[in-house]
Amino acid sequence: MELRSKQTKTSLHLHLATAKNKLKPFLTAVALSISIQAKGLCFLAFYNNIKFEKMKSLKYLMVAICAVRNG
Repeated sequence: MELRSKQTKTSLHLHLATAKNKLKPFLTAVALSISIQAKGLCFLAFYNNIKFEKMKSLKYLMVAICAVRNG
C-alpha cells in the first residue's frame, strides 16, 4: 500500500513539473509584454512567445489590447 502511495506521489510531482514547464513560456510572454509595453513591442512579445494552441484566443485578445494601447 505504501509503495503505491509513493508511486502516486512521484507521478503527481512529474505532472506538476511538466505543467510548470509548459506554463513558463506563457509567463515569460506576460512578463516580457509588461516590461516592454511602453516601447510598443507588446505585439511581438506575445506573438513570438505564446506557442500554445489553447492560448490562441487569449493571444489574439492581448495582441488586440496592446495594439489599441500602443496605437
